[in-house]
Amino acid sequence: MYREACWVLTLEAKLKVVGLGKIPIEVTFYPPDKRHRDADNMVASIKAGLDGLADALKVNDKNFLPTFVFKEEVKGMVIVRLLDGTESS
Repeated sequence: MYREACWVLTLEAKLKVVGLGKIPIEVTFYPPDKRHRDADNMVASIKAGLDGLADALKVNDKNFLPTFVFKEEVKGMVIVRLLDGTESS
């Protein structure tokens, strides 16, 4: 379900990858509450979401070059930004 939701959101954003090779992305985690979370578990939790992103972009997720950012501000969400080499239509 999460993978499909990320696929739909990516399609709605009309994102496209320009060029071939590595795709730099920034993944920012905002916790849903103040409880402690391990970074490795947060990274593991986004796997299906990144698969959905890759499906929508029609790329292999092995080409993602992620940077992970961990915020303390409670928002209960993850924001993924495509960096250089991408464009919005």
